[in-house]
Amino acid sequence: MVAFNQMDDYVDNLYKDIGIICIEDLRMEIISERLGIKLAFRDIKSQSIIYENQKYIFIDQRLSKEKQWEQFCHELCHSLWHYGNQIRMLNSDTHMFMAYQEVKAETFAMYACVPTSLLNSCDFSTMEYKEALYFIQSTFHVGGFFAKKRLDQFVESKRSIAGVV
Repeated sequence: MVAFNQMDDYVDNLYKDIGIICIEDLRMEIISERLGIKLAFRDIKSQSIIYENQKYIFIDQRLSKEKQWEQFCHELCHSLWHYGNQIRMLNSDTHMFMAYQEVKAETFAMYACVPTSLLNSCDFSTMEYKEALYFIQSTFHVGGFFAKKRLDQFVESKRSIAGVV
């Protein structure tokens, strides 16, 4: 397996550590259970909290299944890496730090929803771009915009490693 960056390595190692080894294992319920994170679906904005030393991820059940998966991986990043209450980070001193956390969580979600290790096992050589895009959407259960962004990122990373840039 070729890893493209530290985020690839982190997600790959995390998933290996908890026994996520195939596409069928990429499920919120499996990941959260194996990480000891309580998962709940509610009519509220998706969020991650820690209460009495227990981590919780709440997913907005009004969202599509694809958006729920994307939100879960975003909130998973907050749960694993970030501490503090973002509601209290709305002053000017902490606004940049909160923005940084959000960008980091979005990036993490790209790799966690569609792991490079699993993309590497897919044969895209005979697919047109639109076919590859649909394949990622349907296989990894993500939305079209998300799939496009991740496919473009994956292709660019492969080009960089091959020295074709």
